[in-house]
Amino acid sequence: MEQQIQLKRDFFDDADHYDMLAATRALDIPMLVVHGDRDTIIPVSEAHLAREANPARVELLIVEGGDHMLSRSEHQQQVGRVVTDWFCRQAGVPVTGASAG
Repeated sequence: MEQQIQLKRDFFDDADHYDMLAATRALDIPMLVVHGDRDTIIPVSEAHLAREANPARVELLIVEGGDHMLSRSEHQQQVGRVVTDWFCRQAGVPVTGASAG
């Protein structure tokens, strides 16, 4: 079951002040984008646009069957492994144990 979140109007008003694709293009540090392919709040195409905006810096994980909150346990475990591995790679730390593979 997908979890519900409530956002105030201020959140959206603030978000309108930013050009996320321009900010992504300007990145000079790595970024990991994690997105469920069954997200009904933000289209998965937005994640692909972020990757296309800066393919040298943006790594993309599309979680098959994942909703906006990645509310299924198996999705959370998958994302936890991928995010752990990603941070280890960024820090130059070898990936070992449960997160490897």
